[in-house]
Amino acid sequence: MRGKREQSRWSIRNLWKGFYLITMVVVISVLIAAFMLSNRALQLEAAQNSRTMLDGYISQLDQQLIFAESQLYQLAVVMADNQELIRITEPNEQYFLRRQMKENMQEVLAVNQVVNGIWYYRPKGPGITYLETSSNLTDYAEAVGIKKSVESLNLESIPSEWFFREIRGKEYLFRMMRRNDSYLGMWIQADVILDTLTNFNTEEGNALFLCDQSGKLVEGNDNSIMEEMRVISREEENQVQTVNGEKYIQVSAQSDPGKFWVASVIPMKTVLKNVSIVKSLMYALVVLLVILFAGSILLTEQLFYKPFRILLGHIGRMRTGDLNTHIQETGNSREFVEIFVNINRMQDDIRKLKIDNYERQIQEEKTKRQFLQMQIKSHFFMNCLNIIYSLAELQNYSLIQKMDMCMVNYLRYLARKEDEPVNIEQELEHIRNYMEIQELRYPDRFSYEI
Repeated sequence: MRGKREQSRWSIRNLWKGFYLITMVVVISVLIAAFMLSNRALQLEAAQNSRTMLDGYISQLDQQLIFAESQLYQLAVVMADNQELIRITEPNEQYFLRRQMKENMQEVLAVNQVVNGIWYYRPKGPGITYLETSSNLTDYAEAVGIKKSVESLNLESIPSEWFFREIRGKEYLFRMMRRNDSYLGMWIQADVILDTLTNFNTEEGNALFLCDQSGKLVEGNDNSIMEEMRVISREEENQVQTVNGEKYIQVSAQSDPGKFWVASVIPMKTVLKNVSIVKSLMYALVVLLVILFAGSILLTEQLFYKPFRILLGHIGRMRTGDLNTHIQETGNSREFVEIFVNINRMQDDIRKLKIDNYERQIQEEKTKRQFLQMQIKSHFFMNCLNIIYSLAELQNYSLIQKMDMCMVNYLRYLARKEDEPVNIEQELEHIRNYMEIQELRYPDRFSYEI
């Protein structure tokens, strides 16, 4: 029962180690949690800043797109009202008509800085079939490519909003309207939109992309990321994605009139560039805590556990009766040295008291034995003299001699030195003398046999 109770008790050594370990784990966990929260806060801040930038840009771009759509609609109305003139086939009249139509288109183009070009297309019937005007950003090869792209469009199912179209390896944002048997449209170069967005982007290292309604990347300023990601997910905002072994924060915003998305991909290392010092400090602090933990264990081992073990071992030896061995008083704290000195003194006092008590008991026993022996000797001697006297009256000289010899031998045994060893033969002889004396004392009433 006692063993089970001792096993159920906690060890001070284990309690201290557990306390140090739990404290270290808690502190390190708090540091890691604080670092992760700070990283998360920086990610959210960077995403929010990028979101604010995108929203500001998208708001201005939407206003320009809405204004461009309204201008395109007005131009389509004007051209619809002049359908009969557009069908003119006479060369001179058609020349002036083309010039007038181009002037109208250039007026619309002049008030829409975001638009790169406007085109008119009438696939069937006499008169003008195709006419376009563009800004100085569009060269001849691009103009030819746009014309071929317009002529290849499925005019039966033209989109009612802006849409992306690839021409000669470049992406363009198109908007088309139909009036009677004629089509009117405008285009914006995707890289022009992206360049304008770059002016709003003040964060170093950010990658910017244009995406269609499905999230597919159509234009970007970082080809390596574009080739790897290909599609921007819009299900969750502020997503963290890994591209080419690097982590990026993704933020996107939609253009309502354009029905396309603008995405900003922020390198995580850019967001956390100011945290690297904090991270290094945290690692150093964790290492320092581990060193302090190990040092605390060793220091506690030397200052407390080792003296405790020495003390417990010495107490165990004292319990078994070893009072001669002293505790070493060097190499410990002042308090334990003082305890050891007092225990050694107490041990010396106990040993001295024990020796004194033992010697006193021996002396008492010796005195008592001597006293009893003296009583036995005097009483026994008187009885023997009485027996000799009685035998003398009877003139039984042989028994008197025997009695006298037994008394001499008996008294000689008693008079020996106390520390002198006695063998069995002497002891038996002493017993025989005593028994013969008793036999002479009580004749016919006492007999013995050895």
